[in-house]
Amino acid sequence: MSYSAILEQIQSSAVYQQWKKNHADSFLSSILIVITPQKKSFTFHFYDPSRDAISSFIPGDSEVRLAEEDGAILKQPSTILVPLHIEDITLAEEEALTLSRDLMNKEYSSERATSWMLVLHHSTSLQWQVTAFTSSLGIFTAALDAGTGEIINHHISDITSFKKAQ
Repeated sequence: MSYSAILEQIQSSAVYQQWKKNHADSFLSSILIVITPQKKSFTFHFYDPSRDAISSFIPGDSEVRLAEEDGAILKQPSTILVPLHIEDITLAEEEALTLSRDLMNKEYSSERATSWMLVLHHSTSLQWQVTAFTSSLGIFTAALDAGTGEIINHHISDITSFKKAQ
């Protein structure tokens, strides 16, 4: 199913239309895709600038679910979120995933991904932020330009490096 079709499914749902009555200024700000060996799931995030909050919708086979309403957003106070326009996406998640897998195999050949998370959002440009969790407890991340496919940056970290020092 295309991003446009999923967005249409969300926006035509009763739960979204009810939510939109109280979030008139909101707009699509990001799309999260989680890929595991068992399934692929989508979450569409809508930013409401008047509340400085995010609400998340998860499309399903038979219904749309409001996963979080008016959640806190992780951003710098000076960061301005801009709408994500589906028609601006020229690099689909399959292509972003292929580029990221190829990069990981080339640069970090000893790592094997167990699951993937992709976030499409605006940073300095429309970007895919791709994250892979590896069997050796590594976290591979790559940023790709969603218009050109250019790899903006990449690195791998040990998951234990995220633990706070006691």
